Amino acid sequence: MSIVKRSVLEGYFANGRVPTASNFADFIESTVNMANDGITVNAARQFGLGTSSPGATLAVQPQTAVPLSGTVSVTTGSPTVQGSPDARFQAELAQGDAIKIDGQIYSVQAIASNTSLTLSSNATSSLSDVSAYRDGNGFSISSGLGQLSLVVDQAGNMGLGLGSASPTERLDVGGTVKASGFVGSGADLTGLTASQITGAFNASQIPDIPTSKLTGQIAASQITGAFNVSQIPSLQERQVFFYTETPSITDTNTVDLKWLADPAYELKLTYILDGQLVTQKFPSGYAPSGYGKYTVPKIYNDTLFSLTMWADGQIKYQRQVYVSVQLTPALYASLENAAGTSLSDAVSGVFDQFNYNPTDLRMIQSLGQALAAAGYPCSGNPSVFGAVANFYILRSGISMLSAKQIAALTEGINAGLGGA
Repeated sequence: MSIVKRSVLEGYFANGRVPTASNFADFIESTVNMANDGITVNAARQFGLGTSSPGATLAVQPQTAVPLSGTVSVTTGSPTVQGSPDARFQAELAQGDAIKIDGQIYSVQAIASNTSLTLSSNATSSLSDVSAYRDGNGFSISSGLGQLSLVVDQAGNMGLGLGSASPTERLDVGGTVKASGFVGSGADLTGLTASQITGAFNASQIPDIPTSKLTGQIAASQITGAFNVSQIPSLQERQVFFYTETPSITDTNTVDLKWLADPAYELKLTYILDGQLVTQKFPSGYAPSGYGKYTVPKIYNDTLFSLTMWADGQIKYQRQVYVSVQLTPALYASLENAAGTSLSDAVSGVFDQFNYNPTDLRMIQSLGQALAAAGYPCSGNPSVFGAVANFYILRSGISMLSAKQIAALTEGINAGLGGA
């Protein structure tokens, strides 16, 4: 009794032929028997494979615990399965199939031959010449190259484009997914990085995020759009920000102090200028938006500014801003003049303080400009020109300034006076 082709069967029953019992046996073996082969077609023309009660046009109930040909042997701690000579691993199993050996379920990782395969995990006990069973996938479609394109396993997991019969999730895709939309909260999505997300979000797509989950620092320049009150968390205390955009200045700069504070606060700004305490008060409601600004005229020394916030007669906060002043020749000369230093001493003081080079024309120009800008006299006797010339003659051992030195000094004095 064997399975033969239709053309062979037709020969058995050709005109004038008398079929034998063996011919009838081949005929029965070569055709489908609905009872033996698990096929059902009910009155509603629903087709069932492996089930006698199909509930759909096509219903498939896979076989479970199908015995494999031959016997198998395994060794504790090894993933190798050795089959008996009559085993047919390549014909009866596929990668990813579940295989049961002595009640233990394993997964087939690779099949080397009809009598040798590798499990995805090591055997838990040593066994010799025992029966094995397979529990294959319920449904699969292969490509023309023999690779599995679609598979549904016994657990209901579906694999698309995996090339194997072992999907690990409810939907396991071996490639890129393209869809017109997704539904659900997405709360269980994992493995996504910001660099993988493109396009634009609108507010309705962003779930509520507890402030406890926000970490790191977000630059103000990265925040755009408008906030409404519901998006601003409640603050137990009304915080105050006090700052300047120019924490380091030269003598040519003023200082702009800025703050953001509750308009209900009374504010008091204090600092030292020219050895005197300066106090500036701002009543509550001074800046309805909460943003305030105060410009301080020229300062000549490093200065600490303090902003004190009052409410109900009590100090609520105090913030400080420190501004450093970079010493320049003009600033140094101004300080010398303010201290009553003579013109000749001021010339040598600026020269030595900034390590001027007597042969550098830019230095003599800078010296004249600094002294003129500081308010030292530029005409009469003494004058900035005469004092610088005498200093250079004495310091350099020359009899008189060169024409280039005279031109550079004159240009510097005019610049200090605001001239051309």
